[in-house]
Amino acid sequence: MSSKRPRALTSGIDSSGGVGRNSRNKRPRRSEARSSDESSSKRSYAGSSSDASDDEGGEESRDEKEAWATQQVQKERQANKQNVATDSGIIEEIHCVNFMCHEHLTVTLGPLINFIVGQNGSGKSAVLTALTICLGGKATATNRAQSLKSLIKEGKDHASVTVKIKNQGPLAFKPAQYGDSIIVERHFNRSGTSGFKLKDRNNKLVTNKKAELEDILDAFSMQIDNPMNVLTQDLARAFLNSSSPKEKYRFFLLGTQLENLNRDYQQIEQSLDQMQHRTEVKESDLGDLRKKMQDLAKKAQRAQKLELMRIKETVVANQVAWAHVQECEEELRQVDSELETVDAVIEKRKTAVEEASERYERADQAHDAAKQEITDITAEMEPAKQCKVEAKAKFDEVKSKLQQLQTEERQARGELEAKQKEMNRIEADIVQRRKRQAEADDGVYAEKVRELDEARIACEAAQKAFANHGEELRPLRAQLNEAHEAHEAAVNKVERARQDEEGIKRNIGVLQKGQRNWIDSFPNSRKLQELLNAIESGNRFREKPVGPLGRHVKLVRPEWGYILEKQFGQSLNAFVVTSKQDQTALGQLMDRIGWHAPVYIGNSNYIDTKPNEPHDPSLLTWLKALKIENNLVRNQFIIHQSVEQVVLIEDMNEGARFMHARGPSTRNVKMCFTFADDDQRKGRVINYTSSGGVNNSPIGQFTGILRMQVDKEDLIKEEQKRLQAMRRELHDLNQACSIRKNHMNTCKDREQNHLSKKRRLQLESQGASEKVDRLEGELSEATPDAAAIEVLEDALDTAKAELQRHSDIYTDIKAKKIELNEENRANKREMDTAEEAVRALERRLEEAQSAVRSFQGTREDELKQKNEAITKVAKAEDNRVQWMEERKRKEEATETAMAMARGVCSERVLVPAGRTAEELSNILTRLVATRKSAEQQLGGSQDELLRQANDAKRTHQEAMQEFEHIKSLRNQLMNTLNSRKTRWKQFRSGISTRARVTFNYLLSERKFRGTLMIDHKKSLLDIHVQPDIMERSGDGRQTKTLSGGEKSYSTVCLLLSLWDAMGSPIRCLDEFDVFMDSVNRERSMIMIIEAARRSIGRQFIFITPQSMSKVTQTSDVKIIRMTDPERGQTALNVQQT
Repeated sequence: MSSKRPRALTSGIDSSGGVGRNSRNKRPRRSEARSSDESSSKRSYAGSSSDASDDEGGEESRDEKEAWATQQVQKERQANKQNVATDSGIIEEIHCVNFMCHEHLTVTLGPLINFIVGQNGSGKSAVLTALTICLGGKATATNRAQSLKSLIKEGKDHASVTVKIKNQGPLAFKPAQYGDSIIVERHFNRSGTSGFKLKDRNNKLVTNKKAELEDILDAFSMQIDNPMNVLTQDLARAFLNSSSPKEKYRFFLLGTQLENLNRDYQQIEQSLDQMQHRTEVKESDLGDLRKKMQDLAKKAQRAQKLELMRIKETVVANQVAWAHVQECEEELRQVDSELETVDAVIEKRKTAVEEASERYERADQAHDAAKQEITDITAEMEPAKQCKVEAKAKFDEVKSKLQQLQTEERQARGELEAKQKEMNRIEADIVQRRKRQAEADDGVYAEKVRELDEARIACEAAQKAFANHGEELRPLRAQLNEAHEAHEAAVNKVERARQDEEGIKRNIGVLQKGQRNWIDSFPNSRKLQELLNAIESGNRFREKPVGPLGRHVKLVRPEWGYILEKQFGQSLNAFVVTSKQDQTALGQLMDRIGWHAPVYIGNSNYIDTKPNEPHDPSLLTWLKALKIENNLVRNQFIIHQSVEQVVLIEDMNEGARFMHARGPSTRNVKMCFTFADDDQRKGRVINYTSSGGVNNSPIGQFTGILRMQVDKEDLIKEEQKRLQAMRRELHDLNQACSIRKNHMNTCKDREQNHLSKKRRLQLESQGASEKVDRLEGELSEATPDAAAIEVLEDALDTAKAELQRHSDIYTDIKAKKIELNEENRANKREMDTAEEAVRALERRLEEAQSAVRSFQGTREDELKQKNEAITKVAKAEDNRVQWMEERKRKEEATETAMAMARGVCSERVLVPAGRTAEELSNILTRLVATRKSAEQQLGGSQDELLRQANDAKRTHQEAMQEFEHIKSLRNQLMNTLNSRKTRWKQFRSGISTRARVTFNYLLSERKFRGTLMIDHKKSLLDIHVQPDIMERSGDGRQTKTLSGGEKSYSTVCLLLSLWDAMGSPIRCLDEFDVFMDSVNRERSMIMIIEAARRSIGRQFIFITPQSMSKVTQTSDVKIIRMTDPERGQTALNVQQT
């Protein structure tokens, strides 16, 4: 914009409608607003001396200027013209997005006087900053930031500001393209990039070139880089409060554009010095050029004919050119032959890729089928094991009965033998007594018989009571054994619970202290550390193995830790490598160190699981419960565990319903893990069988340390929850154990009472038996043999009956034993069948696992072969691309050679057989050397010498013309520069004079008086103000002796007087009244509004944090009130009145 600056106000030329442009309401374009160079010389000060500055002109000349300027100001104030908005070059609207404190802000401005009012922090100054930035200004010029990215709202990545410029009337800029309004948008981001968009009134992009924006600003004289036009908050405070006379003078020069003009004139003077130096150099070179021209003209006349040699050279040169074409065509044919070979190789390798893909698909399907078979066998295993346990329990139960029955059999056989002996004894005694029957009876028989009968009855009662009492012992002991076993089980449960509680406490303590090393979670951590050290220090691997895998898995859902650890099994101990060679090397290293784990082969290419994940994205999957940053590790779990297709549902019943539903939500779902009875250490796995059914199997409890990496705080919270649950469980177990102990003690007391009573009954039975024996002895002695024989015969009958009874019991026992043996043989067969079924399933499982490993290896090998085949195709295609590029180069070389050949000879010539381009070129070189040797005597060929002579003549003529042109141009520029510098001083003098007069008028409105001191030699500008107009001294006081309000009011008067001399259509001032009291502020506000109204067609933007309640809004005054943003507010409210 500096190359096309508008001229500042001169004497007699007023941009607001002075002498030169009376009653002009529209803002002129650039120099149209001011008089031309010729007309300016006819004004009242055109006849002054070459230096028309205040300090260089005479006192009389200055008085005349001030008198004329005073008359002009009086005329303008008395004219009372209506302030009418201009048709173009004013700001209609400013819009900000993510800019400074605003997320969205739109400010619609009036065409004339605008006041933007708001509390501190409401974003008022951002309006001027946005205007400066959008119209091409730098961030540093705003004093708000060092770079554009610093102006972006916190938390945002990009921002944009938009300014809408009015574009109507005869001075509109390209109205056919832009219409009634020009929209300028500037966007920038934190990466440092920014750009412009210039749009028409319909927001349609016209161009994004900044040069167009500069042309627009130049056409409307919008001096955005002028610090007096746009006074930011910091500049306004500096100018109004603390600027020195030298700083005020600098503002004066910059604001009136005199400084820029002066710099341009200095650059012109430097250019003139350079032109003078060039003129001197050119003048000295002319003599040399003239002599050279004369020498070459003489030499050209002495050149002889060499046409025959040139003709021969032409023939050979034509042959050389077309020989090159012929060789290029042969090379192109060879490239085409190679391309045909490469195409055949590509086709063959693509066929190999298709075959490898089919083999890989078959291997993948076989691998999935084998994995499914493992799942099915695992599902069948649990019921088979349950059947085995039940069959063994039945077998053991019958076996126990048989053992008890054998004991009873031995007792029955013993009793049977005893009864047989007793019967034999009685029979022998009868025989013996019959021999004594001849002896006489002495008469005491009846008495002894009575006593014996009573004793026998008593003995039988005692024996019966003792026998009956003995039968009650077995159930009592059975109850005691059951109570003891129940108590022992309860004690074991309590002990295990206490151990678990202590383990949880220790684990929490270790976690809180941060003492546990991750490697301690893995089995045989010392050997593992030795293995890791060997891997790290060794160089036998192509790529370092990654492992153990649990180290690279982070658990983001700690509540699922134990179930997932159980289901992962050995996989978390595994390592993964990228080649078969590394797998073998790692296996050998593991064998040597003694730490074994699976070793997988994979690659780190990211596997996209989205197509295979459950249809319902809200479902938690095994993969989502983990965070795996290493793609090599992640791929193994996807391949081996299908973690993306296993869902996690806490409630067991809900999980079962989900899997049985078989709806769209179960699409791509293979398994479901749930908690078992809300116990996070135990779970259930629900999966689909190969037959289409649903299997629900338990997940065993995981009792080890988590190998997956878990956030310590989350793990501590989970362990604390487990500790609370374990304490509640331990309390319940202690109560149950106490109940079991009391029951066991009760059973012991019952057994002890039973044993005490048994001893008493045994003693009573023994006493009764001894009494019977004693009475029988006495009766035997006192009773005749006939009675004894009768008794013995009764005893014999009784013994026979007892023998028969015991024989029947023994027979029943034998029959029961046979029955139980038959039953147990059937149970044994059933148990063997169940065991065989389990073993068969285990064998099938082992075979299936072996098959999975085999299929996995085959699948990886096929995948590797497929990838190798694809790589070969890619290499072949790359080779084809290279050959195509080579063909293109050869074709281009052929075309170039042909074009060059046609340039040498338009018709193709016959190349001598057996001659190459190089040989022909050598022949041509010899011919040229021969000709040049002949020409050397003349110093060149005839054409060359003639051309040199003509070139020397033309060079001499051009040098003469350039010398004359530079000389003439320098004289014109020097005259123009002197004229411009003279007018520049006239401009400066006229602007200074009008500013002094306007300053005095503005002070007088407050009953002040003062002077505006401008010293152009010392570059000083200062004001002296006397607040009391009645004070007789006319010198006034310096601003530093004035009060804050008087100082601010006086400086505002200075600013308005300088504004009056500026040609830009807009003026902006931020926080002009912060140091004023209410009286000075009210008076300054009235003065500013009146001054703005006198600036016909100019647009003013004033920003103040103070209230505008005393300012009356009219058609040319618009007040825009901004409110502070509320918490969470994304756009500021702008109240316009």
